[in-house]
Amino acid sequence: MNNCQKYLEKQKSGSCLAVLEYTPITVVIPCYDEPTMVQTLESLWACENYDKNLHVIVVLNHEKNSPKKCIAQNKKTSEELAEFKQKHSIEKRKLSVIEVVFAENSGGVGEARKIGMDEVVRQCVEHQKNGIIASLDADTLCAKNYLAELYRHFTENSKANAAIINYEHQLEGLSESHKEAIIQYELYLRYMTLAYRYVEHPNAFHTIGSTFAVRTSAYCKQAGMSRRQAGEDFYFLQKILSLGKCSELNATCVYPSARTSERVPFGTGKAVHDLMQSSQELQTYSFKAFQELKAFFDLHKKLYKISKNDFEHIVYNDLGGLIKSWLIDVDFYTEIEKINGNCASLEMFSKKFFESFSIFQIIKYLNFSHTHFLQKVGIFHSVSCLPEAEHFDFTDTETLLSSLRKQLRKTTFVKK
Repeated sequence: MNNCQKYLEKQKSGSCLAVLEYTPITVVIPCYDEPTMVQTLESLWACENYDKNLHVIVVLNHEKNSPKKCIAQNKKTSEELAEFKQKHSIEKRKLSVIEVVFAENSGGVGEARKIGMDEVVRQCVEHQKNGIIASLDADTLCAKNYLAELYRHFTENSKANAAIINYEHQLEGLSESHKEAIIQYELYLRYMTLAYRYVEHPNAFHTIGSTFAVRTSAYCKQAGMSRRQAGEDFYFLQKILSLGKCSELNATCVYPSARTSERVPFGTGKAVHDLMQSSQELQTYSFKAFQELKAFFDLHKKLYKISKNDFEHIVYNDLGGLIKSWLIDVDFYTEIEKINGNCASLEMFSKKFFESFSIFQIIKYLNFSHTHFLQKVGIFHSVSCLPEAEHFDFTDTETLLSSLRKQLRKTTFVKK
């Protein structure tokens, strides 16, 4: 636990809570303007076949200049949490609430997650235990076996750094337009995950804030949660995945809300809001861009100790125009030269190659391709281009989504 102690010393922030009895699993939930916070807690308390200690930390937060209605909702939530704690606090399940008012135009979901997760580290350091930090959102429900499967996964995989948990957005009780929007958005998320696996990127996991759990040692080793106001889950998980020993956990499931939102520049809420406003089919990246990327990834081992002339020969003669243009535009050979300068084996080169050509870089390549050469296409056409499409049922959108969910549960994706 030395790295955890060193991590805390760098944070230079004090503890928010008194030291509690050790809990193998602590669930951290950021909460801002969330009317369904109690339902999320009720789903955790309803979990079965888990008889160990559980600690849930809710970080109730807003900024000084947040809208009055959001501050009022937080006040109401605070009262509801106090009532829940009084009624439901039992010996092995404890709720802590950390209330934070950020300065104007600061804070956000990343900072709130970080406050809660750093507190888990402090608790674990006090007990000299390498606990599990589970990340959940305040509008997300969990399956009844959520806690039991989390505990089983990390117990049976003693060296596991992280688990990426299966998810399904809540579809019940929505209007037809709302339901169609969230289905299209989840189709997009599933399409991207399957496309990343098609190109055989080792980090081909979904990255959603309510769908992961990480050991405290891994959390600290990778410098903790990002403070970003949006996309903090994506950037944090890319750091964690670089450690390896990460895998999907498909034996349980979490159910994120499908509600709309405009409070962050991107993400589920914003995407669903925009789709409902436009009444148009979701547009996404053409599969052709992934096909050209796969061709490059398939021959990446040939780049080990390669000369500039040989690299240029491959780029100009063996690759399609999309990936060729991007590699030239970003001068990717300079990056290859840097990687080769720090690798003594092909195995290490391959590892460093994909760390450099990360999921974030793939998105940059996709945006470049669709800015200069390609037009985005409808999500249904994109899904139909996947190699697995022959197994999908295109009868209607909900059935199609069910097909993609089933396809992704067939195997357990692992990064060793």
